[in-house]
Amino acid sequence: MPPNRQETPKRKNCRTPKENSRRSFLKRTLLLSAATALPAILIKASIKTEADLGQTVVDPKEGARSKVGIVCSGSSITWGNGFLDDSFVAPVDDFLKNRLSQTILAATMNFSELPTTFSNVKQYKGEGKKLTGLNKKVSFTISGDEIVICQTALRTSEWAKMQVKADGTAIGNFTNQNKTLGFATETFTGNGRNLKFPLSRPCTYNHVITVDGVSKSSSIHVGTYGGRYPEGVDALVVRKLDSNGDPTHMVWFKVPPANGAAISIAYSYGQIIAHERSFLGQTTSDSINESTYGDSSISYDPANPSGLSGGMEFRAIDERAMWMHKFTSAAERLIEIEIIEGTKNSYFIINYASNRYHNLMNAGIGGWSIRNLINNDKIHDYGNLYKYFMPDVIIQESSTNDDWAYGARRLKRTVTGLTEEQVKDLCSLELNGIALNGVNFDVDFTTGLITLITKFSLICPQIVGSATEIGDIVRIGNYHGDNKQVVCRSIETVDLTTGEISWLEPINTELMLNVSSLSDLVGAEISIRSLAAYQADCEYLIQKLQKASPHAKIVFTQPGLSNYFQRQLWGYETIHRRLAQKYFNVSVIEVTDWLYDFQMGNISGNTHINVTATGAASYDLSWSNHWQGFRVIIDGRDVYGKDCYIQSGGFYSVLQTATGAGLNLNGNYIKPGRAVNPMKLVFTKNIPLSGTIRIEKADSVWSGDYTHPDPVGNYVYGQAYISKLNELL
Repeated sequence: MPPNRQETPKRKNCRTPKENSRRSFLKRTLLLSAATALPAILIKASIKTEADLGQTVVDPKEGARSKVGIVCSGSSITWGNGFLDDSFVAPVDDFLKNRLSQTILAATMNFSELPTTFSNVKQYKGEGKKLTGLNKKVSFTISGDEIVICQTALRTSEWAKMQVKADGTAIGNFTNQNKTLGFATETFTGNGRNLKFPLSRPCTYNHVITVDGVSKSSSIHVGTYGGRYPEGVDALVVRKLDSNGDPTHMVWFKVPPANGAAISIAYSYGQIIAHERSFLGQTTSDSINESTYGDSSISYDPANPSGLSGGMEFRAIDERAMWMHKFTSAAERLIEIEIIEGTKNSYFIINYASNRYHNLMNAGIGGWSIRNLINNDKIHDYGNLYKYFMPDVIIQESSTNDDWAYGARRLKRTVTGLTEEQVKDLCSLELNGIALNGVNFDVDFTTGLITLITKFSLICPQIVGSATEIGDIVRIGNYHGDNKQVVCRSIETVDLTTGEISWLEPINTELMLNVSSLSDLVGAEISIRSLAAYQADCEYLIQKLQKASPHAKIVFTQPGLSNYFQRQLWGYETIHRRLAQKYFNVSVIEVTDWLYDFQMGNISGNTHINVTATGAASYDLSWSNHWQGFRVIIDGRDVYGKDCYIQSGGFYSVLQTATGAGLNLNGNYIKPGRAVNPMKLVFTKNIPLSGTIRIEKADSVWSGDYTHPDPVGNYVYGQAYISKLNELL
């Protein structure tokens, strides 16, 4: 064996027949239909009915599926806008309510008189129906051996007692008294410096604030991501995490009260009780919520931090809003709910009814990484996943923010004599240094170049003497904007004297774009990274979760279909599959493949441009920035990924306004600036000399920034989650 050559046994990573079946199913249904009917996909992005999911009503002879508890943990991808039914967690809730049970929305029920509508997003589907006055009734038919009624209780002293009947027989009663309400006054003393004064509880409203007896105007923060201090108020009431990690309120003065100033803050407190359990309060209106964001040290998006944009608490289904009854058999029954007692203005708001109660938690926090989840600080760490129930399935969406902690690459090569224009066209995430040398620049890249490659190995001079180790991840190929232009492999052996590495899974050039044979990869780039620390963090999390809940199934979500020029979420899929091989009850959601298939299946041809061929090897396009999903049609044949590629125009770069030595860079995986350039069509062979080149792109993309899903992305993510839950449950 040559010196410095290491070997270790490793099992091959490959897709299971079930995963291949999933991909085939997806192409036959969702993705192919999306190519010709995008509006339908947009409508389905927020699944609202059983028909949307292609589901059938629960058979009354069988009843509903047994009760389950699901935790969806992660970062801003899971957080969405900070509600329970947000991002792709919303389709998961629909799965619980319309696949594992039967759910009847209030809008489809029968009322003794025309109800009014109460709207608040903390309710399931955001809407409840309100009856007012004694003897008012609502009825509906539902199947199963359990009845669950979800109501909404307002911030009022008014209340009612409801009687429930099944097929005319009384089976119980409940009230809607809201026991969270109260009034308090807190006092502070100014010191001429402090702007922020924490209150002792969250969900405060109707504030009366004075400083030395002088009234101060105030408002509750209702802004979204990127919120700012509003104009025209003296004090802003903002959410803030307390020492236990729970949100509380603080009063943030625009001008610090003077030293010795007497500060009085009187307020009401309480919140509506509804489908979502959180510490989110309302303004003076029960229908208007305060901001889900707050004053936190971790921003929703670490790549683009913004003030007043910190993630807050985990959200779950609120059992306090539920009334449940168990029957001794499964059957179809007529349920009637009547207001039988209460105050002068007694009321009842019904949100929905189900035949089984399931638990769900959205444990996504904007800006969160796996290290936040395992830091044992008792503030939204893994222990809080068990705050409201014992989960049967824990889905961990990770790597999105973790990547900023694993920027180091193993390789380095230096290119000299680059012009300022060339330097400004480089992706900064691939650089390790820039130095002005005379009128041009010396640039250190974090990549190497292939001199020899086989299906199972390659030689790269930059590996010689590097820190490359067995188990590192190598990315092979030149990335121009399409993730199928590169492949990743887990390094099986390393020879630091010859620069040779090997892997177990063969490279199939038929699955790579712009690569027809292995010889096409000679001279191409590779990048090598270690994700050993990330893997260790994941293993720590798995071990803790399996100790706390040995029965729970743990699932890691693969990264989204990121633009590697802006976020290099590659290699994580290999780590997640390693974990699934190593640990019992651990598996993976291959959402990256779902997203890629969606993008390629969403090309209808309606979004296109025509270019007149002149024999040139490249053409600037009228589109700019980044996109996913292309076809390039010449003489009726799609040559995208065969004869040509589309160069992405969106990337992190050096500071575009800098010149000369101002472009010098010393760092790894950093983002001094961002460039948005026109996309470019580049031919690698069979350059057309004349005729028309038709370039088609997908009608929509799953994410505007290729990180945070939009409604279409939430739909695709949701279907991937549901597919996995169907498999597990």
